[in-house]
This record gives sequence, structure tokens and C-alpha cells, in this order.
Amino acid sequence: MRPLKLAFQGLHSFRDPVEIDFVRLTESGFFGIFGPTGAGKSTILDAITFALFGRVDRTSALADSLTTGADALWARFAFRLGDDVYEVYRRVERRGGGLVSADFYLSRNGDRFPLEGVVRLNRAVEELLGLSFEQFITAVFLPQGKFARFLKLRPAERRTLLAEIFRLERFGEPLYQSVRGKVQELTASEESLSRELAALEEVSREALEAARAELRALEERIHSLREEIGRLEERRRAADEFLKLFAEKENLASRFARLLGRPWSEDTRSEIEERLRLCERARELLGAQEERERVARELEEAREELAAATEELGELRRKKTVFEGEARKKLDALGSRERALREVKGRFAGLDAERVGELEERVRKLAAELEGMPRGEPPPFPAEILPEVEGILREATALVPRLEEFSKQVAELEREIAAAREGLSQLGRELEEREREHRELERAVSKREEEFERLRRELAAAELARDLSEGMPCPVCGSTHHPAPAAFPEEVDLRALETELGELRKKLREAREFISAKRSERTLAERTLAERERKLAELREQRASSEEGLSGLRARLPEGIRFIPWEELGERIRAWRAYLERERVAREREELRTELGRLERIWREIVEGLGEIYRPLTQEALKEWEAKVEGELRRIEEERGRVERNLEGFRERERALERRVSEVSGRVGELERNLEAAERKVELLSREIGIPPEGAAALALTTSQRELLEEALELSREIAAKSEAMASLGIADAGDAEEIRETYARKQEELGEIQRRLGEVQERIRSLEERLTRKEKLERERAKVREELRLQRELEGLLRGKAFLEYLVGSQFERIL
Repeated sequence: MRPLKLAFQGLHSFRDPVEIDFVRLTESGFFGIFGPTGAGKSTILDAITFALFGRVDRTSALADSLTTGADALWARFAFRLGDDVYEVYRRVERRGGGLVSADFYLSRNGDRFPLEGVVRLNRAVEELLGLSFEQFITAVFLPQGKFARFLKLRPAERRTLLAEIFRLERFGEPLYQSVRGKVQELTASEESLSRELAALEEVSREALEAARAELRALEERIHSLREEIGRLEERRRAADEFLKLFAEKENLASRFARLLGRPWSEDTRSEIEERLRLCERARELLGAQEERERVARELEEAREELAAATEELGELRRKKTVFEGEARKKLDALGSRERALREVKGRFAGLDAERVGELEERVRKLAAELEGMPRGEPPPFPAEILPEVEGILREATALVPRLEEFSKQVAELEREIAAAREGLSQLGRELEEREREHRELERAVSKREEEFERLRRELAAAELARDLSEGMPCPVCGSTHHPAPAAFPEEVDLRALETELGELRKKLREAREFISAKRSERTLAERTLAERERKLAELREQRASSEEGLSGLRARLPEGIRFIPWEELGERIRAWRAYLERERVAREREELRTELGRLERIWREIVEGLGEIYRPLTQEALKEWEAKVEGELRRIEEERGRVERNLEGFRERERALERRVSEVSGRVGELERNLEAAERKVELLSREIGIPPEGAAALALTTSQRELLEEALELSREIAAKSEAMASLGIADAGDAEEIRETYARKQEELGEIQRRLGEVQERIRSLEERLTRKEKLERERAKVREELRLQRELEGLLRGKAFLEYLVGSQFERIL
């Protein structure tokens, strides 16, 4: 890997962005990075490890590596690997008291890899470099804390320390014991494979070929037998079918003989068929005679029913004529009475009992209401603008509480803003004090770091100068003359100084965290104060708007009441409204009284016109007369309906009897035609059969006799069918069929025996193939184990002692130098 360019910001003391072009630095070959302690030399290497792996080796937590007061840390590193140029970028930010990954990518020749998370980025970098974070910092960077110790050690101790730094301890005694165990394991495996091969010594290719030849011979014999059996299969199926048909025919013939008491023959079958034919014709003739007698009985009953219905219809028509005359007279009288009552009812059209009652009740209520109403006072302006004045008062009543609420909120916000400003001022003073302490801690840490670096350099120089003698080249300047070699400083406790420096750095980190928290608190307080001041300005504008609205409402009032207070104006409006309401109720009462007088005059004319005694118009009297007229009209209507229903009943009964006479008359004609057809059918059947009607009963068999003959006929037909099927198979008799079946069975037995032998041979071949394959595999494995055992024994010889470990340490140290 060859670095090309590095850029970063927010790491340790680098608050501003930094960019390093390694291509320009390496134009003349190697280059070095020099500077005093704390200048940021190691931070450049930390930026590379952060960009590649997201970690910094010199701090336990990544948050400790951020620049004081910084909210983000980022690094971008470009390097060449082979023929490709890669670039990796990471950015972390402070959120919620911790660090979160904000952005990252990895590209090759400008094309970014599709990565779904930081874990995938870390894995991609490790796969690309072939090194983990720990391996990278060990193989590429010599840890800074171990350099002073390295300079003071003797050569053997330096090799041990280098083995620890390069993690080569695993190549010493642990590796030797591992190789020795591997030799023992491979020796046991080689012995086990040799024993298993000895058990398979008799397995060979020749035995396998002999078994395969035997298998081919058996397969040829099976093929020949299957062809022969295939040719016999059809004959065997025909023989099976012949024997089955023969047994079924014998069984049917035995049943026929038991049924009729004589053996079966073709003549017997013809005789049975003729006897059944005559029986069926005779039964048909008997059925025709029974049908003729049934139709004759139904015809007689229908003629009797027609005579009765005709007589009943004549009697009903006579009664209906008499009833129609009486009903017509009664309906005329009811019509005259109804017309007279409806004329009286028409004179009540101008009167409504409900309306009269409502008017009387309303007049009484209005009188009582007037007694209890206050008199009020007349308004000093036209009555029609009173609703507008009431609307203005309602608007003012709604604005006054809002104005009071705005004033209250403005006062509260002013107190809160004053308290917030005082708190913000106190927070600024506290933050200024802590920042002053932080600057002092930074100066102390810088001073201690410079002192520590100076002492470390003096100790390193003294360590190198301790073994120098005149004529020996100096490892630093290369000179062979040493007029003033470096000496160890007196009373120097480097470990105590390092501990003190660690405590100062811890205090500095705590101060940075406190300042960061207080700055965040101050920012939040400033935003809260700005929000409250904005809200106070809005409330003041709303209060001014409400005051302006109240002034506009007063300008809209009539001039005479414009300066009355809002509370008093409400009382005055109620007095004006009471006066106007009393005037309205008085007018309504007079209008109702006028309407009742008009209705009273109409009522007097109706009562006197009927010749009745006059009674004053009331709701009860009007309802009584209306109910009397309505009741009489309903009675007339009910009587008319009853007469009409009775008349309709006579008509309906007449229509029903007419339909009944027509239906019975039609049925009589139909039965007469049916009787003639039945008589013709009996005569025709008698001539066809050749027997008189009275002789049909003698030829008609009983049910049991007919069933017996039908069963015998069915058996005879089945026997004939079996004989035809047997003849079509081409087999002479049952003995010929049995011989065919025995030949087929012998061939099947022979085929089964050969197939059994074939299976045994196949199993023997499979076993031989498996064992031969196993034998060849074991031979290959034993050769491989023997070769590996030889190499492991050679390695075991090399690893005895520490020669190999010392060789590795020397090689790594030469690479460093």
C-alpha cells in the first residue's frame, strides 16, 4: 500500500482542516516528519488508522480524540494498491452524549462500493489490506510508548521485546509443541491406514471383472426368458378366461336344472319365451277391461253431480233477483240522508275546533304574561336598530376578557424574560471562568509534555552514549570522536512525570467536556429567550389590536348612548327590550280577540240555521257537533258497505256455481269419450290375441309363476352368451387350457430363480467396487500422510531451541532499519 493523500479535521489539536500530499513528499525518495512533542506528528498516523478502521490506538475511546469544542471528526485517505487507487472517508458527530457515524464511503478508481453500514466498510478495508486493525498498527507503526524502553535494552532483551512488538512469541516453544503433536498424530494415522489396507488385500480388479462377466450371462438368459414369457402371456390370459367362463357356464346350467327340473337346451329357451309372450298379452287385455269398468263408474258419478249443481244454480238465481230489488231501495234512502248531512258539515268548514281552543288558550296566556311583564322604558333611538346595538355589545363583551388575558400574559412573559436574562448572564460568567481554567490547564499540559520529551531525549542520548568508546561510530551522528558524550540527568523520575502528565490530561479532558456542556446549555437558553421575546411581541400586538377593536365598536353606537359604560349599557338594553316585548304581546292579544269574534258570528249562523238552541262558541261545543255529524256519516257508509257486500256475495256464489256446472259438464263429455275408447281397445286386443275377453284370466300367470319363467329365461340367455365367448377364445377344452397355464408357470419360476441369482451377483459387484474404491482412497491418503509426516519431522528438527525465533526477529528488525 502506498499513501497518496490525507485530509482530516477535528482530531486532537487539529481544529482546522489539514491536507497532506504524500505524492509530492515522496518525489525525492524517503521523507520524515519532525517537530516538538505535542506538535501533532502521531496525529497524522492516527488520522490514517481512523480513516481505514474508524479507531485511534492512542486513546481508549474515540470521543477523547476529538478536538476540544468540536462536534465532528472526519478523515479522507487515498492510497495506491497494485494498479488501483482507493479512497476511504469517514465522519462521526456528537449526538445525544455520544458519537454516531454520519457519513462514509470506499471507492476504487472513482467508483464507490455499495456498502450498507460501517461494519461492512470495516470488513471491506480488512479484506482489501489483508490486515486487521491490531495487525496494521503492529506491522506498520512501532508503538511510541515502547521506543524508550527499546533503546535501554541489551541485544538479547531487544530481541525479546521485538518478538513481543511483532507478536512472534507464537513461533517459539508453542509452535514447536504444536509441530511435535502433529508428528505424533500423523504417525498414528499412518499406522491405522496400513492396518485397514491389510484387511483389503484380497480385493482386486480381476475378481471384479469375473463377477461382471457372470452378471452379463445372467442378464442375457433373463432377456431370452422374458421374450418367451411375453409370447406365452396372451395364451395364458385366454386360458384363464376360458376356465373362468367354463366354471360360470356350469354353475348357470346347474341353477337352471334346479329351477325347472330339467336340463338346459335351446328348445327349452324358445318354449319359455313363447309362454311369457302370451302371458303379457293376456295381462294387457285384463288391464283394458279394468280400465273400461273404472271409466263407466266415474261417468255415472259425474252425471249425478251435474244434475245437483244445475238445480242449486236455479234456486240461487231466484233468491238473488228478490234481494237486488230490496237493496236498490235501501241504497237510495241512504244516499239522500248522506247528502243532507254533508251539506250541514260543509257549513262547519269555516270553523276549526283545534283552532278555537288554541286561540282561547293563547288569549289567556297572553293576559297572564302581560300581568307579570316589567314595563321597561322606551329606547332613545328607533326600535329597529336595537338588534345592531345588541350585536355591538356582544362583540365588546367577547373582546374585553381577551384584552384582560393578553395583559396578564404580557406581564408574566416580561417577568420570565427578565429572569432568563439574569440566568443567561450568570451562565456566561461561569463559562468564562471555566474557559480561563481550561487555558491554564492547556499551558500546564504543554509545559509538562515539553519537559517530558526533553528528558526522554536526554535519557535516550545517555543510553546510546553509555557503550560508546573512542573510535566507535556514534549511532546518531556517525562520528568516531566523542569529546562530550551525553550523561544521564540527575534525580529524574520519568514515570512520576508521566503519571502527573496523565492526571493533567484527564483534568483537561474533563474541563473540555464541562465547557462543551455549558455551551450547549447557553445555546439552548439563548434560543428559549429569543422565543419568549418573539411571543411577547406577538402578545403586545394582539393586545393593541383588541384595544383598537373596542374603540371601533363604541364609534358604531348611536350618539346618545356612545359613552355609557359597557356593563351599564347591558342593563339599559334589557330595559329597552322589555318595553318593546310588552308592546308586542299587547298587540298580539288584541289580534287574537278580533279573530275569536269573527268565528263566534259564524257559529251563531250555523246553530240558528239548524233550529237548535244557541250555545256560545267553545271548543267543546264545536267538537260535539262535529263528532255527531261524522258518526252519522260513518253509520251510513257502513250500512251501504254491508248491503253491497251481501249483493256481491250472491253474485260470487252464482259465478262459482256456473263454473262448477261448466266443469262437471266438460268432465262428463270427456268420460263418455274415454269409455268409448276403452271399449274399442278391449275389442281390438281380443281380436289380436285370438281369445274372447272372458278367457284372458286363464292365460294370465300369477306373479310367482311369471317371475319363475323370467328367471329361467335370463339364465338361458347367460348360458348361451358364455358358450359364444368360450368358442371365440380358440381353445378346444378345459384340459388344453390347464396345459397352457402350467407351461407359463414353469417359465415364471425359472425367471424368478435367475433374477435371484442376478441380485446376488449385483450385490457382490457393488461390494467389490466399494471395497476397491476404499482401498485406492486409503492408498492415496497413506501416501499423503507419509509425505506430510516427512515434512513435519523436518520442521520439528528446525524448531528445536530458539534458532527459528531469533531468525524471525532479526529479519523483522532489519526491515525496520
